[in-house]
Amino acid sequence: MERKLLYRWIAAGLIWLLLFAAAAASVRASAAARRAAAELIPRALTPDAEARLSAARELARAFAAEWASWSGDAGEYRERLSKFLKGADADPPKIRQEVLWAAALPGERAEGDLLLIPVALRVRRWIPQGEGKPPAAAERMLAVEVPVLAPRGGPPAAAGLPMLSPWPLGRGAPAGREAREPAPPRAASLLEQFLAAYYSGGDLANFLADGASVAPVGGWRLERLEEALVDDADAPSVARVRARVSDGEAAGVPQALEIELDREGDRLLVRAVRPAA
Repeated sequence: MERKLLYRWIAAGLIWLLLFAAAAASVRASAAARRAAAELIPRALTPDAEARLSAARELARAFAAEWASWSGDAGEYRERLSKFLKGADADPPKIRQEVLWAAALPGERAEGDLLLIPVALRVRRWIPQGEGKPPAAAERMLAVEVPVLAPRGGPPAAAGLPMLSPWPLGRGAPAGREAREPAPPRAASLLEQFLAAYYSGGDLANFLADGASVAPVGGWRLERLEEALVDDADAPSVARVRARVSDGEAAGVPQALEIELDREGDRLLVRAVRPAA
C-alpha cells in the first residue's frame, strides 16, 4: 500500500513538472514573438521611404531601358544616357537592339542613400546575316543592376552605368571606398583574368576569397579592360574598373564595376562585385 502511494506521488510530481515546463516554454515563445515583432516594425517602410523607393525603381528601369537601346549612333546614345547620368562615357555597340520591356525587381541593396536596383529586360536584336541578306531578329533576356542615389527630400538620380548581372540579381551594398590610384600590374592582371572568367561563366573558385558568394554572368566575353583603379596600390581593398564586353553579336558593351578585394597571405582575391557608383 505504501509503495502504491509513493508511485502516485511520483506520478503527480512528474505531471506538475511537465506543466511547469510547458508554461515556461510558452512564456519564452511569447517573449520571442514580441522581440521579433519589435524588430520587424522599425523595418517597415514609411510612406516617404516607400515613395522614394518607388521613384528610384522607376528611374533604374527607365535608365536600364535607355542603356540597352542601341541604334549605332554614338552621339544620340550619349545624349540619351546623359539625361540620366551627366557625362556618361559610353558608346553603343554597332548592332541594333530595342527593349521590348523592362522591370525593376525587388531585392535592392542599400548603403545610406545609395541603392543597387536589379532590373530585368527583354530585348530584340537585329543580327547581321551577311552581304545582301536582311538582318535576323532574335530576342534575349538581360539582367542588370543600376546604382541609384535616393536622398531624403530630393529626387532620385543615377549614380553609374548599369552592370550586367547573373541570375538571381543582387550582390550586396557598395564598399564606399575611393579608388583613384592606377592598379599595380599584379592587381590589374588578377582583375583582367577574373573578369574574363566572370563574364564567360567560367569557374571563379580560384579568384574568390573564403566565404565570398559571386556568381558568373555567362554568355559574354571580355574584350578589353580599359581602366583599373584601386584605393591603395600597396594594399588594395577595392577596385573600380571600366571594361568592354561582347556576347558574340553585340560588341563593345560598356561596363563599370566596383570589385571588393581581400588579401589572403600573398594572394589577392575577390570578395564582391557590384556596379560602380
